[in-house]
Amino acid sequence: MITSVKNDLSDASESLEHLLKKYDDLSMVEKVDVGARVNAIAKNASALVEKVKEDIKARRKGKEGSVNGEIFKAVLKLVSTTRLDQKALKDELPDTHAEYNKDVTDTRINFEPR
Repeated sequence: MITSVKNDLSDASESLEHLLKKYDDLSMVEKVDVGARVNAIAKNASALVEKVKEDIKARRKGKEGSVNGEIFKAVLKLVSTTRLDQKALKDELPDTHAEYNKDVTDTRINFEPR
């Protein structure tokens, strides 16, 4: 691995561990700012992980197996799952669809500049 990338990953990991240890000592104002900044980091980290996963899928050509890194390996597994086709249910049995749907309230917190 490129030394600078290895160092960046190590620094990022250590920084997040440090923030987690110090979290209880922060004021609510500081916690909000930490949350906003870490949220941005999490989005970028997720995007990076998704790119890596796409590259692994391409390397494996959609087949099960592993791809080795220097320290870790990525294992691609194909997992069958069954999901309810809500659109078809709504189209074909709208009353049943309506009967089993329920309204719920989600809690969402967004971070915005002041």
